[in-house]
Amino acid sequence: MAHGSGLPGAVVQRSLADWPVVLAAWLLLVCATTLLATGVVYGDAVATGGLHRALLAEPPADRAVVAALNAHKPRIDDLDRVIRPQIERSIAAAGGEVVRVLRSAAFADRTVAVDQVHDLTVFESLDGIEAHARLVAGVWPSAGGEPLQATVSEAAATAMNLSVGDRLALVSRVDPALTVEVVIAGVWRADPADAFWVGDPLETTGSSSGGSFQNRGPLVVREADL
Repeated sequence: MAHGSGLPGAVVQRSLADWPVVLAAWLLLVCATTLLATGVVYGDAVATGGLHRALLAEPPADRAVVAALNAHKPRIDDLDRVIRPQIERSIAAAGGEVVRVLRSAAFADRTVAVDQVHDLTVFESLDGIEAHARLVAGVWPSAGGEPLQATVSEAAATAMNLSVGDRLALVSRVDPALTVEVVIAGVWRADPADAFWVGDPLETTGSSSGGSFQNRGPLVVREADL
């Protein structure tokens, strides 16, 4: 029984005698584990980088996901709380920005007879527009102004013959009792290649066709005013 611990002792003595070999084996194991972990991280980085390059090579309309629906304004916050987390979860791996865009129904010049209307416009609020457009004249709008403060793109200003300080008297095409007085507070310039605009012709060129009507704008306001 006195020799019961002989084998473990011999192993320890042998290990101490061959410590360079044991140390080398331990280092090899550490290096292999590190390489394995690094390989996984590197593979993820390469895949993500490749995905980013592929996305950036696509046209703006193909680099964005648009979740669109019609809703009355009181329901928008409730819908956003349901939809936004799903979108954020879906794009988490590739990264990206989630923005909220609200657009009104059509309005027309109040001074033009109903049967003579050919040009329409819409109001729009764009979450984070200041980060994606450069103000070239005037100021960004403030909510609650009277008349309503709006900004337009350079292209829309040209299409609608507008400049800072100009005023518009508009009437809703859906509800003739709804009229709005608007003042142009600012003019901005945007890069059409920015995916923020999803290649929308109205936002990037200031004009789009809709049946027998020509849409101009949009008139960008604060969401509280929409």
